[in-house]
Amino acid sequence: MKWLWITLIIIGLLLAGFFLLNSLSKNQLPSNDKDGRIPAPGQRHNFSGKNAVKTIVSKEITEFEFKSQGSFLGQDQNKRACDFCNFKLIRKNNEALCHTYGYKYDEVVFKDEFSVPISSLDDLQELVDRHELAKLNGTGGYTDGLPQDFGSTLMIKYASGEMIYASDNNTPIVPVKASLDIFNFFAALADGAGHAFDSETDTE
Repeated sequence: MKWLWITLIIIGLLLAGFFLLNSLSKNQLPSNDKDGRIPAPGQRHNFSGKNAVKTIVSKEITEFEFKSQGSFLGQDQNKRACDFCNFKLIRKNNEALCHTYGYKYDEVVFKDEFSVPISSLDDLQELVDRHELAKLNGTGGYTDGLPQDFGSTLMIKYASGEMIYASDNNTPIVPVKASLDIFNFFAALADGAGHAFDSETDTE
C-alpha cells in the first residue's frame, strides 16, 4: 500500500509539472504570430505607407510627442545630455502640459511635468513647418530583437483630426537638425518653467 501511495504522488507531481509548463508556453512566452513562434532577431518589417499624406492643413497642435536615442546629441556619449529622451506637449484648456524625460547610463537625468503658455504650441508648429516634418508622415519600420528605446518616434496630433506619425526602432527617423531643435525647444521650456536640465547642445 505504501508503494502505491508513493507511485500516485509521483504521477501527480509529474502531471502538475506538465500542465504548468504547458500554461507558461501558451501565456508567457512572447510571440508575434498565430502559431506562437518567436520572431527571429533582425527580421525587418516596413511600415511606410505610400499613400500617407505629406501636408497638414491645420496649425493647431493638440498633442506632440518625440522620443529618440541620443545619438543626434553627438557621438561622444560622455558629453551628451542624455542617451534617450522623451518629450511631450499636450493642449489643456488655456495652457499646455509639458513632459520631459531623459536618461544616461541607465540613470534618469531629468524627469518633470509642468505647465507652459498655450502659445508654446504655436512656437512648436513653427518648428514643425521649418523642418517640414509633415513629409515624414507614414514612414518607418520595425526590426525584431533590438533593444528598447532604440531609434526614434514622432507623433503630432491636430485639432482637425490630422496627424503626423513616423517611427523606426532601427535608426532615428527624424533628421539630426530637427532633433536638435526639438531637444533645445523643450530644454528652453523646462528652463523657463524652473525645471532646467543640463544641456551643452547647440543647434548652430
